[in-house]
Amino acid sequence: KTVRIFNHQYPLIPFISTLLGIAILTMLGNWQLKRLEEKSRLISAIEQSMITPAQLVTADNIKNVEIFQKIKLEGSFIEGQNIFLYGKRSGTAEKDGYYILSPFIIDNQQDQENSEIILVSRGWIPQSMKAAIADGTLSLASSMQSIEAVVMPREKKPLFMPENDVERNIWFRIDPEFAVSTHNVTIGNVYFRQINASDLPDGMVPLNTSNLSKIRNDHLEYAISWYGLAVALIIMFLYYYHRK
Repeated sequence: KTVRIFNHQYPLIPFISTLLGIAILTMLGNWQLKRLEEKSRLISAIEQSMITPAQLVTADNIKNVEIFQKIKLEGSFIEGQNIFLYGKRSGTAEKDGYYILSPFIIDNQQDQENSEIILVSRGWIPQSMKAAIADGTLSLASSMQSIEAVVMPREKKPLFMPENDVERNIWFRIDPEFAVSTHNVTIGNVYFRQINASDLPDGMVPLNTSNLSKIRNDHLEYAISWYGLAVALIIMFLYYYHRK
């Protein structure tokens, strides 16, 4: 069986297969353009949020915050419950180190069982500082204070990443939902990135917003690749059968 197009006969099965391939490649290109638009809106929203003054949030409305919103919080860190998140950092004498995360009681509520407790990423330390912070020789501020933070989404676990090691207190990804069961955190769908902290011990690097909007957005290149493959498939099909 054949199909006739513009006075040319093409075998039906190869013709249908080629059309199917072109349709799939075009759909993939369209999907990448959609992702490009979504990612561009996200980057724009983050950039706008970073230049917007931080909004004061209390225990009453903490659950209404939005991803990448910049906020102010009043409360205190729970002493002795620091989490060590393994992570390398460039631009420092020591590349290996840990991000310190701590549970934070909003509004300094005394009754922890009925308080709103969030997980806050406070800063980065080199490997050499871990032992001193872990055994309490070097303490972090835990008194009542006001902090500025950015609301961050949960991190997805890559396929081959190991699980967080609770026994050794070494985490490999930020998982606020996991902290609900390990550190009495009450907000498990997001965590909070403290920015521009000024009360950190010497050697601890504060976090900021400089890299939050630096999200890879290569979807236009991917879309062009898929559309290019569709065009190449058309050319190969026509060349093969017209040559014959």
